[in-house]
Amino acid sequence: MASPQSAGSHCEVLRTRPVLPPDIIAQVCEQIFAAPLHQYDLSLTRGRNGQWSNEMYFRLSLPLVSKTRWKPATRDLYKHIVLRRLQQIPYLARTLSSKDAGIDFGALVRKITLFRYIVVLPDWNISCRGLQAIFDRDTFTASEDEY
Repeated sequence: MASPQSAGSHCEVLRTRPVLPPDIIAQVCEQIFAAPLHQYDLSLTRGRNGQWSNEMYFRLSLPLVSKTRWKPATRDLYKHIVLRRLQQIPYLARTLSSKDAGIDFGALVRKITLFRYIVVLPDWNISCRGLQAIFDRDTFTASEDEY
């Protein structure tokens, strides 16, 4: 059985772990997201087998590591958005108009790129308002040359 003295010292050790300053965390997140997305294979493979999928799972998980990493990682995550599927458009439009958690996600976006050109046919179930909200942004580019 542990003595109260040893239990207190154990808790003391746990509380004194070093915390990185916010500017260092921001620099680390910036460097992680600095790798250009065009270097990854954008082929659509099922599951976690493709380079693109692995990189995106990694990037999406960074804001979830801790509260101190959430804001800087979220800022870097939304700087450049690549749309690869038609089904992503309504979700992106909803996210960009959201101000959840005190962050204006639409203001974080610097660039939106379509991997493939999207043609909307009249019988497709896509919200035209959502599509228009994305296309009206100053950050929108429709280019395959980078990929």
